Order: sequence, then structure tokens, then C-alpha cells
Amino acid sequence: MTLKHFVNANLKANQEDKYTNAIIELIGKDVHFPETEDIKQMASYLYKSIDQNHTQAFQKLLLFWKFVENNNQQPTEMGLLDEVNYIIILQTNDTNYNYAHQIPAHINNRR
Repeated sequence: MTLKHFVNANLKANQEDKYTNAIIELIGKDVHFPETEDIKQMASYLYKSIDQNHTQAFQKLLLFWKFVENNNQQPTEMGLLDEVNYIIILQTNDTNYNYAHQIPAHINNRR
């Protein structure tokens, strides 16, 4: 099941966290959001348009999706964490990232 399908079938934007709600709405309503299970493709689509708070919400949503997809068991592949963090790599390495000023100096490759 793709993340978009998972969001549309199981989640409503009524979570306690406003950033999670915004990501749920964005994924559910964006007709161009990739219908894929490829986390890197989804990250590539989103990374320029979301700030650090929304990025964190996206990462939490990815981990929740994978947890549910794995019959409510914690996924054991460490590669999943690399995939979930791929969006951070894109943001810290792109000189045109809109929210570069929000990236802490110790990980910001542009400073």
C-alpha cells in the first residue's frame, strides 16, 4: 500500500500536532504526490516545499506507515532509517532549499 493510499484510507487531519495534520492534508489532497512505496521518490518530491517542522512530521508519518504495514511490529531493517532521513540529505545539500536558514549550522552544508 502506498503512503498516499494509507493516508487517505486510515488517517484524518485531526492529530494533536499541527504539522502532522498539514502533511496528512498535503499528501491526501496533492494530485501530484507520488503514488509509490519509494520513500526516496516521495522525499524528492516534497523536500523543497516543506520546512523542518513539516519534514519531521513527514518522517514520523513514514515510520508510522511502515510500522502499520509491518503488522504493528517495529521494522528491523536499518536501511529504513537511511530512507527516512534521505529528505534531510536533500535539504542540507540543495543550495536552493527554501528553508535553509532553519537548518542548524553544524549540519548545514551551505555555511
